[in-house]
Amino acid sequence: MCADKNTKLSFATRSVHSGYNSNDHEGALNPPIVMSSTFTFDTVAQGAGRFSGEQPGHFYS
Repeated sequence: MCADKNTKLSFATRSVHSGYNSNDHEGALNPPIVMSSTFTFDTVAQGAGRFSGEQPGHFYS
């Protein structure tokens, strides 16, 4: 986050980085970027059909 440990970080910076421990991510200083998407469904039945594999279409990537 910041090379100087005495620098006061803004609320936004503290919020974004709160609780992040680089040891949990192989020592990465910043959280890894995970590109994914979620999709909406016209009905609950359509969503259930896609998750079960009975209907073609995307539900998560």
